[in-house]
Amino acid sequence: MKNIIFLILIGILSASCTFNDDGNRDGNPVTPPSNKYVALNPSPRDGSADVDNLVKLSWESESADSFRILLDTSNPPKLLGRSDVNTKSATVYAQGYNKIYYWQVISILDDGTEVPSEVWSFITKSDHITEPGFIMLKHSLSTETPNKVKILFQVLDVEEKGITNLTTNDFIIWEDAQKISLLESSMKITKRQDNPYVLRTVLMLDNSSSITASDPNNLQQIKNAAKDFVYNMIDQQEIAVYMFSSNPVQIIDFTGKANQVNIINVINSITPGAKTTNLYGAVIEGANRLKETYSATLIQQSYMILFTDGDDTQGSKTLSNALDAVAGKKVYTVGLGADIDPEILDLIATEAFFKIDQTNQLTQIFAEIQLDITKYANSFYWLEYESPKRGNRDHLLQLMIKDNVINSFVEGTFSSAGFFDPIPGIYFNSSFGDPLGEKELGLVPGAEGIEIQVKTYGGSATKEPFYSWQSDPNLYLNYLNSNRSAVKISALSNAVPGTKIEIQVVDVVNGFSKSINFVILSP
Repeated sequence: MKNIIFLILIGILSASCTFNDDGNRDGNPVTPPSNKYVALNPSPRDGSADVDNLVKLSWESESADSFRILLDTSNPPKLLGRSDVNTKSATVYAQGYNKIYYWQVISILDDGTEVPSEVWSFITKSDHITEPGFIMLKHSLSTETPNKVKILFQVLDVEEKGITNLTTNDFIIWEDAQKISLLESSMKITKRQDNPYVLRTVLMLDNSSSITASDPNNLQQIKNAAKDFVYNMIDQQEIAVYMFSSNPVQIIDFTGKANQVNIINVINSITPGAKTTNLYGAVIEGANRLKETYSATLIQQSYMILFTDGDDTQGSKTLSNALDAVAGKKVYTVGLGADIDPEILDLIATEAFFKIDQTNQLTQIFAEIQLDITKYANSFYWLEYESPKRGNRDHLLQLMIKDNVINSFVEGTFSSAGFFDPIPGIYFNSSFGDPLGEKELGLVPGAEGIEIQVKTYGGSATKEPFYSWQSDPNLYLNYLNSNRSAVKISALSNAVPGTKIEIQVVDVVNGFSKSINFVILSP
């Protein structure tokens, strides 16, 4: 969120000839073989000023297999701006005004060898002139029988805040430069609530003795603010809480909303710590817990919120150690009072730094951070549609937002090999060759159940299916999402082995129905 950035070598081949003493042929320089893949001639030119926030980076190169782009506000750049770049240019959004950005191109050869370029820089404009618009980020593109294309992507505004309210009517899909019909393709969008998503948050709270030195009530107000943050946690969010003075101490590991009371209890247990502050050690410990995963099967995001009332007084770790730890991570910092070093806390914060004068301001700051995190979490979109393409061919997909003033879109290729037109109806686990409804599934009493995914093909193009599942006294049905298309079914501990059960599933929107059969097994 402080940085979103996106991102081409001319080699000079020499034939056998006579060379001068400088290794030149006819006075012309020869590119050493080890350097011929180095990216050259950057645009914007090194040192350019007054560059738009939305900037196209380009370069020249010989035939490297792909490129990786590093872009950062520190030199040398460490943040990964873009990976797997297959062209010699990319558009990036460099946030901030009159800010220096450093960037570098890593040429990746087909044998895995990496060849770095020089580090270049540019300075953004002093005034914000970029028009409002949307930035689209692709995370995955996959296909599924019989003819589904699934795209996981994210939409942000130019300030890198999450855009949460787009619908299928806001998007246009092109396949091989041909527009896809919204209705005919049965396009639909789901959000994080109906998909595998985890939002992990580390609360790192300073409990050194200086917290209570000026006011004995300070620690209690800090705990109250932390508890309010926990009370406002969202579904699919997990919180870990640490306190630190001489060392960071985990008081509870990542815990979800269902066990909210446990988090509250450990926060209440926090007491004043030692007369030393291991700030940098706390930053490193918290940053090491932040892991990010982006795939069609799981998104895991991680944030750290660090609160302190002072500088690092222990000296066991350095600022450089702390900055290395937070590179590429999402970190907020909150500093209280006159003893903090705002510049250091701002450097540590990759998202935002807040300075407060009283502990009673902390609740509002934590609420603002939680709102920011929630908007970012809700900026992910899972879009799927039925492609009309058939045959063993590759196709170019482009997904864009209507009337977007920024030339930002999702692009990728997919194969239509194996695509076919299914008979309209309900299908379990998308198994068209061997539908689950045509065989018995075994369940052991009291044991782990079976997860069933149900989908409708040939139904309404404008309304999402909703499924009604027949109940049975031997079974427990746990609905995993809002339209009941994912259900975990288990046998109760008193179910009698040998019992056969038929469950009917009805798509009440489209009028389709199908049965699935179970048999109770012996333990």
